[in-house]
Amino acid sequence: MGLVWIPYYIESLSFSIDHFDIEINTFISVDPLRTSLNDGAAQIISACYNPSESASKSAYACNQITRSGTGQITRVFRGYDNAGTHTLRG
Repeated sequence: MGLVWIPYYIESLSFSIDHFDIEINTFISVDPLRTSLNDGAAQIISACYNPSESASKSAYACNQITRSGTGQITRVFRGYDNAGTHTLRG
């Protein structure tokens, strides 16, 4: 919803007021361990083995790592998460 007012007696002047209320129920977000889209596998591995991380963050990070039968890291998932409901108002 919005309102635009253009006073014709003052050239190049306009005012606008907008209001929005958006709710997305199946919001997909960037992995919460990544602080930017450029972060990679090293941050996830670090979070898994960093003793100063919370137990839940460390467990989440470790679950993103796949190892071979010999223990070598074969894959680090850096995907997206279903964040549930996302609301934006303004």
